[in-house]
Amino acid sequence: MSALRGTGLALLLTALLAACGGGGGSSIAVGSSSSSSGSSSSSGSSSSGSGGTVNNVQSMSVNFGPNGNYVNGIFTSVTICAPGTTTCQTIGNILVDTGSYGLRILSGTSAPNALNSQMSSALTPQASTSGGKVGECIVYGDGYTWGPVTTVDLQIAGETASNMPINIFGEASQGAFTGNFLGFPGVPSACSSGAGSEEDTLTSFGANGVLGIGPFPEDCGGSCQTNANNGVYYSCNSLTCTGTTETVASQVPNPISYFASDNNGVIVELPSISAGGATTVSGSLIFGIGTQSNNALGSAQVLTINDSAEFSTNFNNTSGIPAFIDSGSNALYFNDSNITQCTGGNAGFYCPASTESFTGVMVGENSASVTVPFSVANTNNLSGSNAAFNDLAGSASVLSNGSSTTGYFDWGLPFFFGRNVYFAIFGDSVSGTSTLGPFYAF
Repeated sequence: MSALRGTGLALLLTALLAACGGGGGSSIAVGSSSSSSGSSSSSGSSSSGSGGTVNNVQSMSVNFGPNGNYVNGIFTSVTICAPGTTTCQTIGNILVDTGSYGLRILSGTSAPNALNSQMSSALTPQASTSGGKVGECIVYGDGYTWGPVTTVDLQIAGETASNMPINIFGEASQGAFTGNFLGFPGVPSACSSGAGSEEDTLTSFGANGVLGIGPFPEDCGGSCQTNANNGVYYSCNSLTCTGTTETVASQVPNPISYFASDNNGVIVELPSISAGGATTVSGSLIFGIGTQSNNALGSAQVLTINDSAEFSTNFNNTSGIPAFIDSGSNALYFNDSNITQCTGGNAGFYCPASTESFTGVMVGENSASVTVPFSVANTNNLSGSNAAFNDLAGSASVLSNGSSTTGYFDWGLPFFFGRNVYFAIFGDSVSGTSTLGPFYAF
């Protein structure tokens, strides 16, 4: 789930069985042909992420999500408060996405368990440099979301992030924006043009929000700070919105970078599951790397990445395929013309006659390499009673917004089962290695 440096919506399995629906496509970088992350400029940080012992473990679950039809999505909860107050709301069914950056919460009547009217009245829209209200357009592979930027205090596990910008999104025409956001304008044409369908309702988005915790500290970086026509940030009055610059400090950040401690990365932990899937799977987010006794890097292999959060994968006699690791992608996505593709509702996914075994070799920018075995099942034969699968795969393809992921290898959620996967944030040091983030390790 990557768009503009990685913010995007995970692909929903459109028809795994009759019970499974939804929209979706793997998302890609705004202004780039990459399906991982986009802009490369970043403010970075030199923090080691230490600073005292707190509860740094947040539970999460692979389940069918709030609509009851999400396959291979990890969900957790967050608590947001109006800054400096006790006016707070805990919101569940937030999608955990290591391929994006920032906390984004759905608002409106279509998502009664997301941002409520009390919080909407307690939060203040962010002001632009021209005096309007800041709006943010996030483009995904299959569509886009739109809405205002505001500031909250975030609580997750024992970690806190004070005065942190977040994005509230929703369908303005359906009364999504209430309280202090009442009258926020609809989607500007520069956002919606060529971007696929609007995904500003619970039905179309599939979650109450997204927690973007990839290996960079903010969602756009220097390009949005200097270029008003960045396609991401807008200044809005009651009727219209125009592109605007947004300082790095005001951009929607990776929440981990705002923590007082354990702020140099995160570990995603999911147990192994059997072929054929599991009904649900429980796992953990462990914040910080090498900052407490439970998050040491240990013997994990470090793979450094480029400014687009990519390394390379050697697969099927092809070397150097651009690749990324993304918990927000619900399958492994790659191209192999020798694997039978599904037809009908599951078109785009693989349907071999029987489960096939493969290996890919991940190669970091530091030339470190790891051989990774994986399996590809017949999607049509996967059980509709299971929400989690370690052998779901599909082909990279041209997405509905006209962008292409062809030529990329997306190591989506199936890669995470049975592994502790580390995501070190750009510029941060990590105990146990001299290598600075950004990097993946497992």
